[in-house]
Amino acid sequence: MQISATGIWSKSVKGLSNSCSQGNFRQEIRSTVLPDSRINFREERGFTLLELLAVVAIIAVTLGFAVLPFNLHDPDSEARIEAERMTALLRIAGEEAVLGSRELAFELSPDGYEFLRLVDNNWETIEDDPVFRVRSIPAEVEIKIGVEDEIVIATAQQESSYPRIYLLSSGEMTAFEMTLRSIHSNNEFRITGNESGEVTYHAPLQQ
Repeated sequence: MQISATGIWSKSVKGLSNSCSQGNFRQEIRSTVLPDSRINFREERGFTLLELLAVVAIIAVTLGFAVLPFNLHDPDSEARIEAERMTALLRIAGEEAVLGSRELAFELSPDGYEFLRLVDNNWETIEDDPVFRVRSIPAEVEIKIGVEDEIVIATAQQESSYPRIYLLSSGEMTAFEMTLRSIHSNNEFRITGNESGEVTYHAPLQQ
């Protein structure tokens, strides 16, 4: 009886050796370990990035058309959006004044509002910053601002002097109360600020 190098005769090893000599080793391993390894990748592939982006774009357009009619019938939409934007800008300006150690100011104009910075003891309109750029007031929005007991009503058609809100590097701010209202609605959106630099947005109780 033939003995292997390990002292143990294995018929399977012998058979495997014969298979190797006949060039069928790979075929036997494939049939033993992977009996059915042929997979149809074409049928099981996932979505491509281009297909996903197309689906997202279609959903976005569909939702846009669905929301549009509601905005057209909402007389408060422009006043609400403007109030939320102004609140965010005033908060950012307050942080910028403190972190940048500079003096800033907010001022209404006949057709909008702007931010100013103190340069060599002169107040200059900020024009080179996309965040604090000059912005316009929608014609349908009326703004009423009160600073130190002074109240001014501002609309896009009205020209007068407007009080400034100062945002200082010390973190202090001119106390104010500002109200935005659509000329087609009685709902008022208020923005208040105190001397400590806190800016608060107040939505109307009934919208």
